[in-house]
Amino acid sequence: MAFRFVMLPPGLQPHWPKAIAEAVPECEVLAFPNAEEAGDALLDADAIYGTIPQALFSHAPKLRWIAAPRAGLGGDWFFPELVESEVVVTNFRGIFDDHLSHHLFAAILAHAKHLDAYTEAQRQGTWIEAIPFQHLPECTLLIIGCGAAGIATAKLAKAFGMTALATDARLEECPDCVDELYPPSALPQLLPRADYLVMLVPETPNTLGMLGEQEFALMKPSAYLLNVGRGRTVDQPALVKALQSVQIAGACLDVFAEEPLPADDPLWKLPNVRITPHIAGEGPHCNERRLEILIENCRRFAAGRPLMNLVDKRKWF
Repeated sequence: MAFRFVMLPPGLQPHWPKAIAEAVPECEVLAFPNAEEAGDALLDADAIYGTIPQALFSHAPKLRWIAAPRAGLGGDWFFPELVESEVVVTNFRGIFDDHLSHHLFAAILAHAKHLDAYTEAQRQGTWIEAIPFQHLPECTLLIIGCGAAGIATAKLAKAFGMTALATDARLEECPDCVDELYPPSALPQLLPRADYLVMLVPETPNTLGMLGEQEFALMKPSAYLLNVGRGRTVDQPALVKALQSVQIAGACLDVFAEEPLPADDPLWKLPNVRITPHIAGEGPHCNERRLEILIENCRRFAAGRPLMNLVDKRKWF
């Protein structure tokens, strides 16, 4: 079946339209620098890659598929007309798993071995005594959101001898690399056990602000939070308070409620916080992986077969 695929920013690579057209002859590919310039092309679009503004959604009456340009979507991406329509949405989940898990363990090892303290001593030209460090085989890692990235993280945890716990809204069977799997409702019982808490949940109506003042109160004073999922899953003012009072030991944060993180945000100056600018999933081959998924889904769309990486529009993931 022939179809028109309109490609829009963000993340659109210059070589993608030609590569898709060559791989899927049934696909007429049109690329534009923004949705507004797509204009009349939207009228006959069967599929769109990118972000279509709510105001232009009605200008694409033939639309049946939107290939979202990222893995995690959330409340800022969905609007009522899209949710209520027959248009299916796909995402790029699964392409960042190795990069996310490696980023997480870089931070875990840096915290466990006090690398920041030794780096500061080096800057000062000071030879300091050894600081007692955590022995990871005696530590428990709790993963909130055990999708593909969570499983990749759990595999590394087991390689370091850690106990891996996880909660997930979808998984029914415990993966081999996870010691114990629970539903999200078990979180209050699990938080006191965690030495490291990894947030990998998508932003959904059920996960917004799921980690807040009550949850921080349940955690060990020595616990360390790592969030590479979505910023709004954590109550950021409550997190600042917990870090300032050393209610928890520290945090590695790659995502925030507002991005870019404002220059006057208190998180920037807290000594027990490590900040990265939403880059935990970046790494080699991401764009190649994105293109592979797009080509495969274009082939499936042309053949009338179910698409990869379908998103539940009401649950946002």
